[in-house]
Amino acid sequence: MSTDIKMIRGTTFLQEIHLTHEGKDYKLQSNEILRFGVKESGLQKKYLIIKEWRPEEVNNGVFLLDIEPKDTLHLPFKNYKYDLGL
Repeated sequence: MSTDIKMIRGTTFLQEIHLTHEGKDYKLQSNEILRFGVKESGLQKKYLIIKEWRPEEVNNGVFLLDIEPKDTLHLPFKNYKYDLGL
């Protein structure tokens, strides 16, 4: 599934995200880390922004994606790609 995220550089972006697996809330296991990363292209390996959540930060499959102004101020104006995974 693909979802566009639109935001203005240097502003705050807050989005509550629900993790599901087979239609049910997904609970992170104790050894899992959820990662959100932003990069220039899907082929690039280097992330420009990385956010991570541990199991105690994800409640009933819900976590808060919080991108702060300081996270994006250094980025040139353009379109970027993001990944979300375990």
